[in-house]
Amino acid sequence: MSSTLLKIAIIGEGVIGVSTALAIRQALPTAVIKIFSDRPFEDTTSFGPAGIFRFNEDQSLEKLEKAFGSIVYNFRWLTQRELSLICAKPAKFGIHYTAYAAEGRRFVSYLKNQLGNTVEYKTQKIESIKELANQDFSLIVNCAGLGGGKLAGDDENVFPNRGVGIVVKAPGQSHFCYEDADTFCIPVVGDDRVLLGTLRQDNRWDREISREDINDIWTRVTELKPSLNIQKL
Repeated sequence: MSSTLLKIAIIGEGVIGVSTALAIRQALPTAVIKIFSDRPFEDTTSFGPAGIFRFNEDQSLEKLEKAFGSIVYNFRWLTQRELSLICAKPAKFGIHYTAYAAEGRRFVSYLKNQLGNTVEYKTQKIESIKELANQDFSLIVNCAGLGGGKLAGDDENVFPNRGVGIVVKAPGQSHFCYEDADTFCIPVVGDDRVLLGTLRQDNRWDREISREDINDIWTRVTELKPSLNIQKL
């Protein structure tokens, strides 16, 4: 396919928008790509500390192994002895595996470096995809995150599931722990930092973090991993 005349608009400058731009650039080297955003990257979800993609419905353990076993490294089921040593609370099963952790603020910066000056960035709030329809774009890609539903004409089925992350200094942590859907500790890059989380609150649009939020996360994480040597919040 010739990309000489292709003009492509991407709405959203987060990890999905920028990775989409890079994929298109690699496939269509001469396409004209413009990325629209309505706010600085630092104010987007991608700049935040955590975003874990997972299946939405319950799955059997066999399906879990089939889904992830060939993707991650060193996938295996923990023995009962290992569970008793690792988990402070009784656990029916546990999984060990090795995976990459990518911080949005670092990953998006890396993607932009890969793109270099081959795309145009424009700060503009797009209220509707129709706004771009008369600008001769061959393709418009909706990567607007929470705003994507409204852009596509669906103002009800896209809503936030609010989470809170706490970054602490905890030397010597090289393994992540993840329990159920909302309790985890993940080592992040630099200065012995560990990310603790989280909450899952549907339709919470505000960004206020309360003392109750912090105490809730703190209690659950320290119960999950009592050996966590937290030195500084």
